[in-house]
Amino acid sequence: MNIHVAGDYGFGYANWIQDAFKESVIKRDIESADLVLFTGGSDINPEIYGENKSHTTWCNDMRDRVESAVFEKAVQLGIPMIGICRGLQLMCGLCGGKVIQDVTNHAGCSHSITFIDGMECMTTSLHHQMVYPFLLPKENYRIEAWSTERRSTRYINGDDEQYDVIPEVEPEVVLFFKDKQGRKLKALGVQGHPEMMKFGIFHERLVELIKTNLLNK
Repeated sequence: MNIHVAGDYGFGYANWIQDAFKESVIKRDIESADLVLFTGGSDINPEIYGENKSHTTWCNDMRDRVESAVFEKAVQLGIPMIGICRGLQLMCGLCGGKVIQDVTNHAGCSHSITFIDGMECMTTSLHHQMVYPFLLPKENYRIEAWSTERRSTRYINGDDEQYDVIPEVEPEVVLFFKDKQGRKLKALGVQGHPEMMKFGIFHERLVELIKTNLLNK
């Protein structure tokens, strides 16, 4: 499998995928990719989802422009995508969802997540923001896993005020089936960092989702 990595911090984010797909190769050109990977890092600019910046939000506009263009190209070419941490947040924004700009108790605290079939496992947690896909049409996305216990005590929007609607669950793994223009896509986002963990249930479930929902194997 050919992987195009879009984002900062080198290719380390792809190590767990390369381990799962033994003949995988990192490609610099997107046209030859079977999978596009968006990495973690800085916050995305809330202009992407129609909000002002919170005082806690720090973003990289150049990176947003480059990676938004990669997302657009992947949609045009029909290439499946996976996003880690910031990558999930970028995909959510580009699919028409929002990002909660500040939450508590998710930065630096590994914790349990629950998959849609009831399976629980541990994940890393390094984020102070959280995706909010709940305003999207139900057929456009599916939450595959969420924080087993509600961890945050606040959900702050771009005006540094509490969100009007508290999320029903705290999303950890999300599948997106359409972007905000209604175009079909295959995109998987994960809030935790599988590249930082040893093999286990977390990796197994993500690899399974890649095979069945992105690569249709």
